[in-house]
Amino acid sequence: MVPSAVGFDIKIFDPLAPVITTSTGVVVSSSDPAFRQALREVTSGTASVIQGDFVDLMYPVLAGGSLRGWQPRSPDRLTAQDAGFSSPAVAATLVTPFSGLVGIGIPATAYQPSLYRSGKVLVAGSIQIFQPTWDTFTQHYERDGLQQGLGRWRVADFGSPDANATGLDNSASGSETSPPFLASPEAIKVSVRLEHRLNRQIRQLSIIHRDTK
Repeated sequence: MVPSAVGFDIKIFDPLAPVITTSTGVVVSSSDPAFRQALREVTSGTASVIQGDFVDLMYPVLAGGSLRGWQPRSPDRLTAQDAGFSSPAVAATLVTPFSGLVGIGIPATAYQPSLYRSGKVLVAGSIQIFQPTWDTFTQHYERDGLQQGLGRWRVADFGSPDANATGLDNSASGSETSPPFLASPEAIKVSVRLEHRLNRQIRQLSIIHRDTK
């Protein structure tokens, strides 16, 4: 227990996550409040993008995140032309290993297939379950005698459960489900923010752990 701690954050390194330099020379990452506005310049071609940053899982669609999804928000300065972030440049910018996206569109088709198969994202007309986590995931479900898939967990009453135990996210193989994210993180960053009890000064410390395997 650290009584002076006022903040704690964990981010994962995404090798394709965008860091945007705007036309005015401002550098904006996915965790900055200006990220949504900076994407407007990606749409218009006036910004440059480099790749590689520490991000929150599924950072484009987190309710409290800087982008807040790809649809218009109120109050919002987006115009009718770019309200949906439909340009190929923006779509390509946001499809990264840990964004959770394979495209920009409706929730039933926008996310990585592994997220649906893991049960972490469940869609029935609209999002019913949204719990993005990175997990090494157990393989027990492939040998437990139950039929799982697409977030629906039930006792098998047809066919043969556990028909394939490949562990692959491949519906043709008969594999039942998969980890939420199939990519392995290169590094994680843990940040702690402390406040001095007497003078109220704030200090933030970050530690980065890199997987060297």
